[in-house]
Amino acid sequence: MKKITLLLRFSTLVFGLLISMSGFAQVTIDSEDFESGMGIWNDGGSDCWLDNTNPMNGGTALRLRDNSASSIATTDDLDFTSYTSVSITFDYEGEGMETGEDFWLRYYNGSSWTTIATYVSGTDFSNGTTESSITVTLNSGSYTFATNSRFRFQNDASDNYDFIYIDDVEILGYLPVGPEINITGLGNNIADGDTTPSASDDTDFGSVDISGATNANTFTIQNIGSTPLSLTGSSPYVVISGTNAADFSVTSTPSNTIASSSSTTFTITFDPSALGTRTATLTIANSDSNENPYNFNIRGTGTTPSYCNSDGDNSDGYDTGTRLVQFNTINNATPAEDNDYSDFTGISTTVNRGNSYNLTVNANTDGNYTTYTYVWIDWNQDFDFDDAGEAYNLGTTNNSANGATSLSPLSITVPGTATLGNTRMRVSTRYGGAPTNCETGFDGEVEDYTINVDVSIPQPEMNVVGNGTTIVDGDTTPSATDDTDFGTVNVTLATQVNTFTIQNTGSINLNLTGTSPYVTVSGLHAGDFTVTANPTTPISASGSTTFDITFNPSSAGLRSATITIANDDSDENPYTFDIQGNGFSLLPEINLVGNGTTIVDGDTTPSPIDDTDFGSVNVTGGTQVNTFTIQNSGSLDLSLTGSSPYVVIGGPNAADFTVTATPAATIAASGSTTFNITFDPSALGTRSATVSIANNDGDENPYNFNIQGDGATAPGGVTADLALWLKGTDGLGYTDGQSVSLWADQANGADATVNTPGQEPTYKDNVNDNVNFNPVVDFDNDYVTIPLDGDFSYDNTSTQFLEGTSGYYSQDIFTVVIPDVSADNTFGSMDIFCGDEDIATDNTDATGIGLGKYTVRFTNEVLSYCHGPTSSGDGYGVAQTSTSATYDNVGIINVRNNLAATQQELYYNAINKENTQNDVPDFANVNDARYWIGRSEGWEASTDARIAEVITYSSRKTDTDLTVERNRIMSYLAIKYGITLGVNGT
Repeated sequence: MKKITLLLRFSTLVFGLLISMSGFAQVTIDSEDFESGMGIWNDGGSDCWLDNTNPMNGGTALRLRDNSASSIATTDDLDFTSYTSVSITFDYEGEGMETGEDFWLRYYNGSSWTTIATYVSGTDFSNGTTESSITVTLNSGSYTFATNSRFRFQNDASDNYDFIYIDDVEILGYLPVGPEINITGLGNNIADGDTTPSASDDTDFGSVDISGATNANTFTIQNIGSTPLSLTGSSPYVVISGTNAADFSVTSTPSNTIASSSSTTFTITFDPSALGTRTATLTIANSDSNENPYNFNIRGTGTTPSYCNSDGDNSDGYDTGTRLVQFNTINNATPAEDNDYSDFTGISTTVNRGNSYNLTVNANTDGNYTTYTYVWIDWNQDFDFDDAGEAYNLGTTNNSANGATSLSPLSITVPGTATLGNTRMRVSTRYGGAPTNCETGFDGEVEDYTINVDVSIPQPEMNVVGNGTTIVDGDTTPSATDDTDFGTVNVTLATQVNTFTIQNTGSINLNLTGTSPYVTVSGLHAGDFTVTANPTTPISASGSTTFDITFNPSSAGLRSATITIANDDSDENPYTFDIQGNGFSLLPEINLVGNGTTIVDGDTTPSPIDDTDFGSVNVTGGTQVNTFTIQNSGSLDLSLTGSSPYVVIGGPNAADFTVTATPAATIAASGSTTFNITFDPSALGTRSATVSIANNDGDENPYNFNIQGDGATAPGGVTADLALWLKGTDGLGYTDGQSVSLWADQANGADATVNTPGQEPTYKDNVNDNVNFNPVVDFDNDYVTIPLDGDFSYDNTSTQFLEGTSGYYSQDIFTVVIPDVSADNTFGSMDIFCGDEDIATDNTDATGIGLGKYTVRFTNEVLSYCHGPTSSGDGYGVAQTSTSATYDNVGIINVRNNLAATQQELYYNAINKENTQNDVPDFANVNDARYWIGRSEGWEASTDARIAEVITYSSRKTDTDLTVERNRIMSYLAIKYGITLGVNGT
């Protein structure tokens, strides 16, 4: 297109820093005369189009009208990053533009628009006059050149008849002649000599934790000149200097030659060595004639690492949250409350790499809802919970005030690569869905704890094998599969030898710590089993040794014993298991059994274990009937050769014992018969007799054993409504140090028995353990870490407790107990004597008497009684709360109804200790329920104490004066156990 007007206006506008074009190479970026279309230009809509009635020369021009959003023409994206300056030259003419109306030339720098020239009618141009070769130049020092830069013409008139025509538009770029260095960060230019670090160009590295965190920023060196640019320093070509230069390092090196219009990158990593602002200077020697060296400052801030915040909502009116966390030695119970976050980082436990620990969490759903619980442990100590293997799903809890999550207890193995030292464990319980580790403001609760990771501990690990099958520690079920059942052996002609292997599956030597032969045989028929080949010690890691047991039955019938091996395995010392065999005889062979236990011929030590001790029976109308079984384990008929009733009772008090059911006179081989003896004491005190049974057994004729019972009244002589009476001085046929599997009730036969062999407490009758010369039953349990018995199986043989099927009444309870640890509000908790308030429902919320954090319904509780959960809440409770009270001596705990039977009263040595109650409307009595000593219904055993006596009555005992029921019971207990009642004995 030919120009009509070639006038170069003297008033050509130049924007930015105008520089001489000498020394620069010129590049035509675009040239448009619009004769073949819009080219790189784009119309904004109906107010912009190509017009072939161009008033400037009659050809085609770009026409803009009005001032609407469509009164624009804009270029495509243009890459200006390699140029030091860019110019745009164009012709224009106005038509119908009123005085003062204008149009603009605008520039886009990749993120925003800027008006770089304004042309006003009546000032810069007149309608009908062509303005030619108008040039505007932009310099990279004043404007940002981007890969998506653009130009735009925009009309700013007042109606559709105000026109601007644009034609012959040329855009030029200028490159320096020779090399020209430029450096960018985050796509933004960093000027040579820049001393103001900024996050916008990556010269400010931001905040970085001083404990192992880093931040790497990448910078680009551009050559916007026309010849290659050389970095003239030695590798890595970028020099770091300044106050904190050591905190910054070159971790990726640039190329040392950069072609024209090309670039290279380098990376600087910030690793702060201290808190606060850390600064340095980068210097790059190069072949640019006027920017050598290229310098700019950098900085970063060293900060202390921290975990993200996470919390629930403490103002939503719901008590949704965590009630209990147990992990190794952590055992933290909290009350039901509308709480958002608890910082329990002061509570810690130490775990070892490679070891496994059970994690249990209880939650409160605050009604018939479902909550979700997650736990996170920051094993690599990078102050987040986002790494693989750091999240643990504990499952859900439904409709419970204090219920274990569905996956509790969850076994957690400490990674072998876990970072040593203290780290964070986060527990989060949420309603409505699974929580996340940094979530805030949800319906639920977050708790943080400290976990100390220690090195793995080399240790021995014992395992015993019989017949190629492992015999687990504590096994009480002999079997031929693992050779613990020796089978049937003739009592006169044979023996059976079984070989067992002791394996050490640990990483260091296993030592057998007993005396040779290192294997001890004990139990009912220990004499029938003998160690005939000894094991060796020590046993090396991954090694083994063997020993032999020979069974030589001395009598026909089932013969049993227990094997015990003392060793230095930390959690299986001693290693015990039961063995048995069956003696077989070709003749008749008599055996007597009481309460499932053999009574040996000639036994002179009556015991409640085999029913030869009839216990305490009231001399006024009381009787006790015990049943005994005569077995024939021989191969021929056994005959009872005396006259009917075949059982003869003699001795000092024979008249107090009567045969009230007669056995059969002939018992077939492998058969049995029974007989009953009824004890009806005629006087107080011990009453004894002998039982003699004539028979045709060749070596046990007659079969003799002693029996006894006690003529008694009741505690303090109070017989009315006596429901349960367990006392250390009766009903325990043991010697000091023996395991207690039966504690016979002296009231109504509601005996306390062991649930699973291996759970027995210990009978203590010695000067160090007795209470005022009275024997006790000693329970030895962990009172700090108390797991849930989530399946209510009562089969944990690492705990000690007894249980009874009836006899628990809450109307009036007396227990005599001496803790083996000082019990206060912080020591842990003990479930002393507990009942079952609802036999139809399994409950983890206890009913009964406890010490310490027993109910978790009160803050700082020391002594308390509670009644299990009800539909309206946690259930009723009464407690003594204190930060100073302690219990470490023998005392009488008495819990009973008030006069109106609407609440419980709580006494210790006749002193009222109650200072708080909860949920009084939920009070209820428990009648003739099953009971536990040493544990509660839903929690494993926790009592570490000696218990001397337990008494219950089905009615409240009166105490209007010193002669009536309750005071007589208290006086009986106080005198017996040397206890002072009341304040100063009042």
